[in-house]
Amino acid sequence: QIRSLLSAFLRNDKVTVVKMALVITEDWIRERVQLNHDNLEDVKSLALPGTYHEKITELSNSMRNFTRLKNLDLSRNSLVSLKGLSHLKMLEKLNLYYNSIETLKDLFRLRHNPSLKDIDLRLNPVTKNEPDYRLFVIHMLPNLKKLDDRSVRDMERKAALTHFSSEQAVQFTDTSSAPGENTTQHTHDTEQIQNPRVESIRRMATNPSVLENDDCRMMDDIARVNGDLDQPRPITGSTTKSPSAVEYSRDSVYELERADAIRAGELTYQNNLSQQQQQRGQMGNYLDSHQFTVSSMPINGQELSQGVRPPPYTSVGNLYPVPPTTTTTTTTT
Repeated sequence: QIRSLLSAFLRNDKVTVVKMALVITEDWIRERVQLNHDNLEDVKSLALPGTYHEKITELSNSMRNFTRLKNLDLSRNSLVSLKGLSHLKMLEKLNLYYNSIETLKDLFRLRHNPSLKDIDLRLNPVTKNEPDYRLFVIHMLPNLKKLDDRSVRDMERKAALTHFSSEQAVQFTDTSSAPGENTTQHTHDTEQIQNPRVESIRRMATNPSVLENDDCRMMDDIARVNGDLDQPRPITGSTTKSPSAVEYSRDSVYELERADAIRAGELTYQNNLSQQQQQRGQMGNYLDSHQFTVSSMPINGQELSQGVRPPPYTSVGNLYPVPPTTTTTTTTT
């Protein structure tokens, strides 16, 4: 087959190669990485790199049960949207090397993944269409340590805070369409984000300082080899050749479940405490706004003598503002 393609190329013949676009499902992932159990939350790392003949274009709901995923490799695919990743709250490393992400609005979906520390967006159209994409991602993800195989530096964080305020970030809303809208048509004009500081950032990006670029590159190279410049520079981007999955160990699963149980218990305790405080506040407001003129009224096995009211935060059960039956005694002297 290789010889036939080579001979066709030498004869300048047109060679047609069929490429398959994929909208993956959970069953497709199970088959590719050979997962035979139902505990998808135990998967720690997942690699789904694209091939020359087969590329993922949409994730859909295929990741909904990989709730504890920390490392996700989607390199060399054709993803145009990041829908389907917002529920991955534990995700720390995301490889989107050589995909088709075009706009900042697509990147804005990553704000739902606050644990992200390492992202690779190289060879995506957004890196060329939006000169300020790096500052935008750094501003959006405060825990980010590395972007495009370059460490995030303090001066970049300061620049991101300067160029992207919280009010401006709100302008980047999800691309979810209303019912009945056609979600397949996205023009460049509608996707382009209007930002008052984009022009100034573009001017800064088109005329960078050679010294600053060289300094950053040298510092990144030193960090990659742990200070030993005699070592060869490691390959970055995408080195994974085939789909694979790595699961948590038993001890790690136990610790995660224990942490989830503690978190759930704390949440239940806080909810119960807030409900009790709210009920006590309502009871105190009721008692402050009503005067009791009854001669006696049993409450929780006790009686309130006339003119005596319980403390504002005494639990008195369900007390409704219904006028009680009163007994009037007239004494003639």
